[in-house]
Amino acid sequence: MKTLVLDASYQQKVALLENGQIIKMIESESVKADRFMELIDTLLKDCCCDIDSIDEICVNIGPGSFTGIRVAVSIAKGLGITKNIKFKTFNSFDYFKNGLNVVLVGFSDFVYLKTSNGTMDCVNVNDLSSNQSYVVSDSALAEKMKKIGLLTTLEPMLAYNEIDAIVNGKNVTISEIRPLYLRKSQAEIQRENKLSGGR
Repeated sequence: MKTLVLDASYQQKVALLENGQIIKMIESESVKADRFMELIDTLLKDCCCDIDSIDEICVNIGPGSFTGIRVAVSIAKGLGITKNIKFKTFNSFDYFKNGLNVVLVGFSDFVYLKTSNGTMDCVNVNDLSSNQSYVVSDSALAEKMKKIGLLTTLEPMLAYNEIDAIVNGKNVTISEIRPLYLRKSQAEIQRENKLSGGR
């Protein structure tokens, strides 16, 4: 069973797993959409396989970069639409063990939060409770949180072969693959303000 993993939520990462084991992974700091397709092509060539030999595609649906998430979802759908490929999805919080308060980099003073009970939201970092402890993987975010009196623990992200949603997750249909947005895009906010007469 060959699984192609696509993730452009924060940085661009592609990986090939075979029977749940990572064969190869390529990462790039680039945010250019066309670079993501090049990464996939390079990965498949390096592994001496093509899209016809892929059994399933697993794509990160967010949260993270609006553009990156849309690119990854669109490419996953495009690659699999004419092939007999199964689909799975995972989210950015799946890189961490369950039962933790996980905080991911957001925008400005906002962060993405998954609480220990599984609730996900986009919140102002200043509104986080100082009575809780938070797991983060970004050292700059950890420092920012510590400066405002929040308890943080830096933890590395789980590898793809340790993420249950990838290795043992349920299959979804192509129409079920949708970005996980925990906030409205800036364009949506501006549109709503314009329609409501606000500035």
